[in-house]
Amino acid sequence: MKKSILITACLLMMLTVVAQQTPQDSSTHTLTKEEYLKKSKGQKTGAIVLLAAGGTLALIGAAVSVDEGVDYVFGEDSNGDVGGVLFVVGGVAMLGSIPLFVASRKNKEKAMKVSFKNELALQLQKGSMFYKSIPSVNLKFRF
Repeated sequence: MKKSILITACLLMMLTVVAQQTPQDSSTHTLTKEEYLKKSKGQKTGAIVLLAAGGTLALIGAAVSVDEGVDYVFGEDSNGDVGGVLFVVGGVAMLGSIPLFVASRKNKEKAMKVSFKNELALQLQKGSMFYKSIPSVNLKFRF
């Protein structure tokens, strides 16, 4: 009896639980020109930071590797392969910046393409004037 009451109570609680609601038009929401440009700028900034940090790490790694090689030639103790690890991490960071540059360019192109917008136009109907929403196409040209 206790099990059936517990199961019934759990089922009733599950019926009243409110889940996260998504807006009806969330599936059709497209980004605006400003949002695409902001996204593009953020991606480009991230790509530049990755490229600069990766280049710096690669240069430091190469310098440390040369120093470790000199130590090895003269028979001195080496700290390990720290230089090689820094060089590889820097190279991977520089390669990781490439997809960000590509994504940044694609988002900038999306922002510059054709955009659809609902324009309000004054119309006359049955002796009264009112504004009606009319879909329009906005074209962007580069000069």
